[in-house]
Amino acid sequence: MKMNLLSRKFLSFGLAVLAVVSANFTTVFAQTPTPVSPSFREVAKRTLPSVVNLVMKTARDGSTQTGSGFFISSDTIVTNFHVVNGASEGYARLVGQSEQLRVIGTIAIDEAADLALVKIEEPIGKPLDLAGNDSGFVGEEVLAAGNLKGVEGTFSQGAVSGIGKHNGLDLLQITTVISPEGSGGPVLNNLGEVIGIALGYLADGQRFNFAIPVRFLRELIAKK
Repeated sequence: MKMNLLSRKFLSFGLAVLAVVSANFTTVFAQTPTPVSPSFREVAKRTLPSVVNLVMKTARDGSTQTGSGFFISSDTIVTNFHVVNGASEGYARLVGQSEQLRVIGTIAIDEAADLALVKIEEPIGKPLDLAGNDSGFVGEEVLAAGNLKGVEGTFSQGAVSGIGKHNGLDLLQITTVISPEGSGGPVLNNLGEVIGIALGYLADGQRFNFAIPVRFLRELIAKK
């Protein structure tokens, strides 16, 4: 009988400990849910209001040069340096809208990385989130937003296919389609964070599309 009673005590103690541990695990899992990645359709829908067309007029001969860009703050747009290089004036226009947002100046440039920050007159932009990591990794799924051969608000899904060098810089080689009009647009991961800025393509036997890693943009923002 004594052994029986002792066994029952140990059994009761064990069940009590198990109940406490189980409750703690339940609390931990309830407080730290696994993040769910939005679908690329949702990412595209959320990104579109932050993407712009840029039309810049050159001081030399009055010709225009166009590209894409996106807001990093309410009045600041990032694009490629070659889109604004030599421009005397210009405007940005949100995709699908007719209102022209006057560009009042370039506030920072990184000519080597082909990046520029331009300021608009009216602070109405919705900034995109920048990824915390230095760059994308090979195999990561990405979405490029911008303009494709005159068609506004295009999204092209693909992946990071490699890390390539151009003019001494490490660039993201991606399988998404980028046209000259899409240069300067955001390249996003499946969380909707910017991991790169579309640069364009180099034709050398076959077509390679490249993006500038977001770390160069972070460095430029820190300097302005």
